[in-house]
Amino acid sequence: MSLCTHFPDCGGCRMADVSYLDQLPVKHQSFESVLPEVYRGLLQPIIPSERHRFHRNKMEFSIFQREDG
Repeated sequence: MSLCTHFPDCGGCRMADVSYLDQLPVKHQSFESVLPEVYRGLLQPIIPSERHRFHRNKMEFSIFQREDG
């Protein structure tokens, strides 16, 4: 059960219904899958955080060149 009243409609926290410890191997495998094969064996296990909630920040920036005149 998610603590967020907007889950799953928002889509910002896709794994909010999965326990934190169960998320770690999924995230590790997801990250490993995008690495070139030669680096996959070098990836270290994820170190679990002591804080599981309310610690993430997300920032998005739009960059453009303004045409003056």
